[in-house]
Amino acid sequence: MTVGKRLPPVFSRYSRFGTPYVAILFATLVGIAIALEIPFGPVIPTVAIVVSVWLLIQADLHKILIGLGGLVIAVPFYFLMKEQYLEGK
Repeated sequence: MTVGKRLPPVFSRYSRFGTPYVAILFATLVGIAIALEIPFGPVIPTVAIVVSVWLLIQADLHKILIGLGGLVIAVPFYFLMKEQYLEGK
């Protein structure tokens, strides 16, 4: 249940990992809509999230693991380049 029953019950749904996934998704969408002044408000971020989730659902485990491997390889390069950029300023 939500604390003090201030929110609708849908926000108290938890995933098998114990995270309130509906509340997190809602907060993300609202935060993006408030932080960004873009045309159509939260439509573009919402479509992007839906497409991303759809792509993850359509991908098989092999493709997801290859993508995660690429991410693991790329992250150190990101931090190295960021450090070099900050030293140059």
